Amino acid sequence: MYAAGTIAAASISVSARIGAMIVGAAAARGVAADGLMAAAGFEAAWLDDPNARMPLAVETRLWDEAARRSGDVAFGLHAAAAIRPGMFQVLDAAVLRRPVPAADAELSRIVTAHADGLLERLGSPAASWSDRVRRALLQGLDGERATLPAVARQLGLSERSLQRRLRDEGTGFAPLLDAVRHELALRWVGEGRLALGEVAYLLGFSEPSAFHRAFRRWTGTTPQAMRRGAAQPATNTDGPASTDPR
Repeated sequence: MYAAGTIAAASISVSARIGAMIVGAAAARGVAADGLMAAAGFEAAWLDDPNARMPLAVETRLWDEAARRSGDVAFGLHAAAAIRPGMFQVLDAAVLRRPVPAADAELSRIVTAHADGLLERLGSPAASWSDRVRRALLQGLDGERATLPAVARQLGLSERSLQRRLRDEGTGFAPLLDAVRHELALRWVGEGRLALGEVAYLLGFSEPSAFHRAFRRWTGTTPQAMRRGAAQPATNTDGPASTDPR
């Protein structure tokens, strides 16, 4: 997960004007703007800020959610037809191949270093099966790599065999995934370098609302409140682990 390429891709940002256009096109087709923005992690404040930027992952979720909620499988084509010439600049391919001046190398270094530190504390690959699963999760929380089938394949086991070995160690896949997400969420929300929608994406949640529910279960407060310093996290060690790996 935290190889430099993956972190760089997850940290790419684009103009929030694109998101505003998607929201507007979806609203014209009867899609509730508030629900669409919440599901995609698009912050309402970006609508009024011509210089705002949003994570590329948010744009992707906006397109997907808008198509799903509108029931229009060709939503992207229909929305693009409404774009006026000059709304967005078209760049030469040579320009697109240049290094991104705004790329946050420091952020990539921080996130990667934290994950590497966690991996180092797990010890050698010959550690317990619980540690091996944590290692696999730290290397790939996003996408399909944080599922039981994917981790089992990575470790060379069947799903049933992996579950049995974890059960012999007194744990399971869902509690381990929950613990890894919990630790990284506290770190990234506390640092304040990533947008909350991006934190949700990096942790592998299907939508920001799922991340917010998990964060409240972990800490007793919301990620926004923790970031504002309005509440101190009171870790709930007795709450049930999430059973939804996505």
